[in-house]
Amino acid sequence: MSYTQSIKNKIGAFIHTFGYGIMKVDKTQPYKETIPSDIYKSQSSDEKYNFYKTPIGNYYLPKDQFIKGYNSEKDMIAYSMKRGKCLCEELIPSFKKYLQQGMSVIDIGANYGQLSIFFAQSVGKTGKVYSFEANKNVYDVLVKNSLANEGGIIKPFYNAVYHKNNETLIFPDLDLSDEYTKEVGNAPGSYGFFKPKRQNDNQYKFEQVKSSEGTKVTTITIDSLNIQEPVCLMKVDVQGCDLFAMKGAVETIKKHKMPIFFEFEEFLQESFQTNFQSYVDFVREIDYHFAHKIATNDFLILPNI
Repeated sequence: MSYTQSIKNKIGAFIHTFGYGIMKVDKTQPYKETIPSDIYKSQSSDEKYNFYKTPIGNYYLPKDQFIKGYNSEKDMIAYSMKRGKCLCEELIPSFKKYLQQGMSVIDIGANYGQLSIFFAQSVGKTGKVYSFEANKNVYDVLVKNSLANEGGIIKPFYNAVYHKNNETLIFPDLDLSDEYTKEVGNAPGSYGFFKPKRQNDNQYKFEQVKSSEGTKVTTITIDSLNIQEPVCLMKVDVQGCDLFAMKGAVETIKKHKMPIFFEFEEFLQESFQTNFQSYVDFVREIDYHFAHKIATNDFLILPNI
């Protein structure tokens, strides 16, 4: 790295501590981001992960090719994290309304752990964050990031959150060099239990995989944890399986009446034989209501009190 580039990086890092970034204006792409990928990169002897010390958290992130075809600059989640940003920053103001010191948060589909870290910072040392991730490669990153930030507050689980407890599901082995990845992105955490297969009409159908084509993961229900401490928020983002994750938390929901944020992805529902009406019916069954739609696919539901 040249001396000039080093100075630019330091200036960029300083500006970013105030919540701003450096933007370059040109005729072809007026607001192209110019925050370099290594601006917060720190020395790390880890063979699989790079380490970034950003203003909003310390993050271990996978090096290229840690999964076949993986490119960290095409992983939209890692791309944001290494630059000290949150991919789902539009959700943060809504989260902040409900997060309370000393309470617990349930983070279903924690990915690399950025939101779990934010939740842990918000509930403080007397709080707790239950973080769940079913993709083993991604879970390993979640564990490292939990320890690098709020160790002890974040409790990671390598399980698939479901409506049935202690069953075995198969998580497909990923090949991030395939055609589907080129179209939808290179983020390992954006894939679920069904493997995409291209059809003759160039659309994708999601199919279950054989045990020889994936990794076994055990299911868990939120109710099986019997969480006693007050829960101030539950976030669900598990690639089309959000409804089943919530169905396994009915007793916990009745007990704590916490706000619930979940994602609805239409193109994944056929695999689970569900649709949006299935979610509407469930919300009514637990005596909740739709309070707010955030961005494109995210919803906030609240108890009818």
